[in-house]
Amino acid sequence: MKKKKKHLAPMQYRIKYRAGSWAVKSTRYYNVLHSSEALEDIYHTFHSGKIHAKKITIYKIEEYNRFTDKWINRTEEALENIENLDDMKIDSNKVIMHR
Repeated sequence: MKKKKKHLAPMQYRIKYRAGSWAVKSTRYYNVLHSSEALEDIYHTFHSGKIHAKKITIYKIEEYNRFTDKWINRTEEALENIENLDDMKIDSNKVIMHR
């Protein structure tokens, strides 16, 4: 595992995902130091029962750049620096979690 290049202050991340077979995508926001921490947070949120579905599919993990007022895709960086999380599968740039 590579050493994470963390920010000095928390950054805002948003995760776009679909729970189960819902037709609409949902969004969750996290203020953390690295995109992999946002992925860990949604993992724990899902497994603690706060997201009511048997599976979720994560499409994007994005970091907000306040200077350009744009969201930057950080999914690859999150996956490179993630610790081993059970019940997680990567399928063509999507992360799928099962309970």
